[in-house]
Formats: sequence, C-alpha cells, structure tokens
Amino acid sequence: MKPTVQMVDKMSKGDPEIAGYFHALFGIIDQQAKRIQHLEVRVVELERQLGQNSSNSSKPPSSDGLRKPTNSRTPGGKNGAPKGHKGTTLHAVQDPDEITFHVLSSCSDCHHSLASVPNLRFEKRQVFDLPAPRVWVTEHRAEIKCCPACGRKQKAAFPEGVEAPV
Repeated sequence: MKPTVQMVDKMSKGDPEIAGYFHALFGIIDQQAKRIQHLEVRVVELERQLGQNSSNSSKPPSSDGLRKPTNSRTPGGKNGAPKGHKGTTLHAVQDPDEITFHVLSSCSDCHHSLASVPNLRFEKRQVFDLPAPRVWVTEHRAEIKCCPACGRKQKAAFPEGVEAPV
C-alpha cells in the first residue's frame, strides 16, 4: 500500500524535511519490492531447471550427473506372512531314498573313545533336494530289409518330427 500525500503530511506533522524522508523511504521500498518480485521469478525458473533430468525432460541420461535417483519405495517393511496366517511346511517322510549315519567316535569333552558304546537313540533331520534335470534320449531305429521278390532294399518310415540323425 503506497501512502498518499495526505498520509505523509499527517505522519510528518507538516514538516517538509520529514515528509521528504518518508517519500525517499517509500521510493526505496518500491524499488526493493520490484527487485524481490524479479528475484522470485528467477528463483522459480532456476529451481525448475535444477529439477530437470533425463526422466522428466528431453535431456540425455549422461547429463544427470553422478547423483543416483532416489528410491520412492519406503525402506524396511515387514517380512514374512501376516499375523494369524496358518503356515505350511514339509513333513518328514517314513521311507527316505537315502539314509546317512553320522557316527560318534570320541567324547568332545574328555576325548574318550565311544566306538564300543551302544547308542541311546538317533536324532533325525531330513533334507529335501530336487533331482538335477536330465536329458532323456530316445533312439529311433528304422528297419531296412531286402525284398526277396524284387531284390530292392526297403526302409521303415520314421515318425513325424524325427528327421535328422541327432
């Protein structure tokens, strides 16, 4: 709000020297307001330019600099199933494919031999492994015979899709 001449006269109580100071001060305030407005426009433009990168402008990725892009995913989070979820697990089988015995030869405390001591029981643990994939090879053999009537060789046909030796 720019003060009117009447307002300046009222503030200066009719003294022309004080009124001159007021007018000078209000002139400086107007200049500063224009300068602030100009600088605010410039700051907005510079911030817009700083915010540009290869993902939101036509700039090449090499101009992004060394800053890594920020991850918008929140770190942390809960692992595992939700509370109350009934979990499932593998169950031991009665007849495993292979049984490996791990034998105690001596006491780990006093190093006495346990070779002739009968065992009390076994603790069992089972490991489930998927077998390695294996190539299944089927060999196709087509008979070749000689016709006794005409003497020409005859060969049986291979099934469709079996066209090359391997």
